[in-house]
Formats: sequence, C-alpha cells, structure tokens
Amino acid sequence: MYNNYFNFRETPFSITPDPRFLYMSPRHREGLAHLLYGIHMGGFVILTGEVGTGKTTLCRSLLQQIPENANIALILNPKLNSIELLASICDEFEIPYPAGNPSLKVFTDLLFKYLLDNHAGGRKTVLMIDEAQNLSYDVLEQIRLLTNLETSTTKLLQIILVGQPELKQLLNRQELRQLNQRITARYHLQPLSLDETRAYIRHRLSISGGNPEIFKALAIRRIYRLANGIPRFINILCDRALLGAYATGKPFVTRNIVNKAAREVMPDNALQHYVSGSRFLTAMIIVVLLVSGSLYFLFPDFSASSLRSPTLKHESAANKTALPTASAAIPGTVGKNPSARSSIDKTIAGRQAAKSQDVAGENSANGPSPAQAVSTGQVLQTFDRLIGSSGLSLDAALTQLLQIWSEQVDSGPAVDCNLVLKLGLRCLMDIDNLGQILSLNRPAILEFASPDASKRYGLLIGVAQDGLPVIRFDDDYIVQLEDLMSYWQGYYLTLWKPPYPEIQEIHPGYSSDDVLWLRQQLEAIDGKAYQAMRPRLYDKDLQERIKALQNQHQLLEDGIVGPKTIIHLQNSMPVINFPLLESTD
Repeated sequence: MYNNYFNFRETPFSITPDPRFLYMSPRHREGLAHLLYGIHMGGFVILTGEVGTGKTTLCRSLLQQIPENANIALILNPKLNSIELLASICDEFEIPYPAGNPSLKVFTDLLFKYLLDNHAGGRKTVLMIDEAQNLSYDVLEQIRLLTNLETSTTKLLQIILVGQPELKQLLNRQELRQLNQRITARYHLQPLSLDETRAYIRHRLSISGGNPEIFKALAIRRIYRLANGIPRFINILCDRALLGAYATGKPFVTRNIVNKAAREVMPDNALQHYVSGSRFLTAMIIVVLLVSGSLYFLFPDFSASSLRSPTLKHESAANKTALPTASAAIPGTVGKNPSARSSIDKTIAGRQAAKSQDVAGENSANGPSPAQAVSTGQVLQTFDRLIGSSGLSLDAALTQLLQIWSEQVDSGPAVDCNLVLKLGLRCLMDIDNLGQILSLNRPAILEFASPDASKRYGLLIGVAQDGLPVIRFDDDYIVQLEDLMSYWQGYYLTLWKPPYPEIQEIHPGYSSDDVLWLRQQLEAIDGKAYQAMRPRLYDKDLQERIKALQNQHQLLEDGIVGPKTIIHLQNSMPVINFPLLESTD
C-alpha cells in the first residue's frame, strides 16, 4: 500500500524468510559459519535462538551456499514419529522405498546404502531439521542412532538441528546425554543490538530501493527498545510505522508514529512492560539529576570530569591514530575495539596500499600504467604463486594442525572433525576478526577464497617480529598474512582440548562436577589455594566472575562457559600444556 509513496520496489519489512533481505550481523555471520561447519567439516551442529531472531532465514541463506558436492534434506515439520522421520528423509533424498508400512530396519538399510554410495562418490550428505525443539524423545534417540551410520573413519551423515532455546534444555536432560555428547558445535543466535538494529533497518530499506534514512534516529531507538532487538518484531513495527507515515502524509517515520504503531501491533503485556520500564528509567534520571545538582551546590569545585570512573581512559587524538601490531592481541594485552575488523587489519591494509603506491611509482618511471591495475595484478600474482596449488586442501591443513598437537594421522582415513573428536580434541570453527583469533593464542586454519571461488587453506602458526601473523602452506611456503588479506573473509578453525570429555558448555544454574572444575581453574588463576569443599552450583557470584573474564577477552558476556571461554581459562593457567602461537623471524 505504501510502496509507491516511498518509491519502494518491494515491501521492505515482510516477515517471510527471504534470504535477499538477510542482514548479516556479526551474530548471524557466526551462526551461518556454524551451519557451514556442519556441511564442510562433518559432525553434529546445534543452532538455537529466540523466536523471530532469524534462524529460518539463516537456514534459507545456507541453502543458497550448499557446495556442489553436498546433498541436503530439510525437514520443516518435526512433529513426526521415528518411522515418519525416516520416510521424510528418504523423500527428501529421493530414495525409493516399498509401499505399505516399511519397518525402521528397511528405512535404515536404504538410507545407509544411499550414504555409502554418496561417500564413495565424494559427496557429503546433510540432514537439517528446523523447529527441532518440537522433536520427541523417541525421535531424538532415532537421530542419535543415525549418527552411528559411519565407516571406520568418518561419519556418513552430518546433522544440523535448528530450534528455540527449549532445544538446549531438552538436550540437557539426563536421558539424552548420549546425544548431547555427540554435538560438535553449538551456537545461540542473540537479538540485535541498537547499532545492529539501525543497520538492519537501513539495510532492508536499501534492498527495497528506498531512502535508508526514512526512519529518524529516535524512531529507531524506540523500535529497538520495543522489539528488544528481535528482527521479526522489528519488521512488524517498521511495516506498521511506514503505513502510519503514509496515512498521515509524512515523509519520515518519527518516534510518535512508532508509538502509535506499537499500540496497534504489540501485545498489551509487552507494551505495559515497556511503559513501566520507561517510567522507572525516567524516575531514575530525575533522581540522578537531583543528586548531581545537590553535589554541585555542596561541592562547587567538583567538575564533571572528576566524577568519571578512574578506570575509563579516554584516547587522545594521537592515540586514536596509532595502530597496534598483532602482538598486541596476544592474551593479557587485548584492548577494546568496537570495529568489526581489528586494527591489525588496518595496518595490513595500509601496508598493502603503500606497496601498491611503490609499485605504481616504479612503473610510472618506466612508463604509464594504472596504479589500480598494477596493485590487482600484484595481489593475484601473489595468490597464484602461494596458494594456487590445488593440493592446499582442508584435510592437508588439518593434518598439519594435528601434527602440531603431536597427533600423527595415518594416510587413508578422512581427516575431519569426527577424527579430531576420536583423538580427544574438539574443533572450533567460527568467523571473527584477526585480533580475536590471535587472542586465542592457538595455531589455526584460515580459509582463503581464490578468484575462481575455490577454497585454499593455510595454517596460522605465529607472529613475526614486526607483529604481523605468519601463515604456512603445505610446509613449502611461509608468508605474512598481509599479502593475502583480500582473500580471507574471517573464517578459521582451531583445536582445543576439554579438561575431560564430558564437558560441552557450562551454563548458569548448572550443578555438576563441571562447576567444580571451573571453580578450581579460577582459583588457580587467582593464585588461591585449592578448597576441597566448594559449591557445585553455578551461582550468581561465579557467573559474574566468568562475565568479567569474558569482558577481559572481548567475548560475549553471557556467563556461558563454551569453547572460547575454556580456551582463555586454559591460557591463563600458570602451566600451559597446549600448542601456542610461535614468535617467528
């Protein structure tokens, strides 16, 4: 109705899961990386998130990025019994089965043969189940049995479960512990932040061909607070607000228009909660202003700057332009950085630009030549020389990484995360900036995309004397990452070793031996003596301690002790028995 009025090519805030409108926030990039992990590396992957956070849209985006050598079955209706589930999987893979009522054995045998044929042909087979929180215990047990379909060296079926937070609670039940222990990667999709909400709205407006500045700043802030960062609620509010602006002849969406739209589409309890919170916040602001005024009259020499926390350091103009080297990202010296890429990336970009200018200068002395063409040619030549070899596979890189961990792999078996799991290690695959990867202080595999979209893999082994990361390819080439930055999109894989196999994630509210191990780690880091009698409950005090550690290392401060938090805990110990990044010449 309002598309012509705002010159939209199509409706910008439809709630259908259209991948074209997917805004890849850092959270969504990480979620997609975990889904791709389930396809490229094998294993059992869980993606959870609140209703409306974009899980289904993420799945649709994944379907557009399926490798040519992968077959995928997508189950959208999980309310099935075990036989119906196997029948649906066979239907998705177009596996013929007898008419009538085939047994579980018939379906399993047919599926096993199909998986073996795919494996022999070099193809991957992936099963993705959406709304998996609705799966029954019997069906989840059947899914566990499907993970037993394997050869002596590799899993034949990769499984991805996507669901609401109730799925995590379901898998944590005692009777599903065997299934829970087989999960190789987990990710919980969080709501958007205020900045991400602003970028999300502008992104969808741009895709629709409209003015990305239609929503005023205060309107966006109100939408964020009303929707709590949930994309589906953001879409509903924005859609109704645009309709309100159209109906009243306004060229922009203001906060008042958003308030009216909220009264029409938001649940009464949600609005009541927001109004109560707003009134409380307003009252608190008034109290603070009154107290501040009292302080001013009581202590007139107290300037506003003297009331600031002494722990907040404000950068000078000179400090803001200074670019730290990669060595600044080693644990213990990581600083706050709000940008998506670390300042190391800026350093590399600057050096590349300088190199391009030098080359352009030399060429201009010998004859006219466009600087941009010279720069592109130099980069492509570097790529062809160093990683143009088709032998730089993920298997080869993972074999080298296992050798660094003193794990020798025989030639023959497929080297993937299933094999890593059998060796007592775990894979951590993610997408992040260089500073965060270096802060883990572990050798890692980096994925590079060649100009023809094929993938090559190099091993991050250390940091050079000038502070830049060093990459090794197939033991033949050792180069600095700055030569290849334009081909790296942030994907990496590293290995970690849990203190004992049962540890997956430690959540607030848990009561187990995992919590005792966590307390012991923190006591050792703080230099305290071991206490024999300690609570097994992950209580509020322990959660705050973990959040402080996560804040120190720029992790998501959710109090959940997952792989990255465990790695930083292990790195903080007085004695470290894991491979670390080297200092190279």
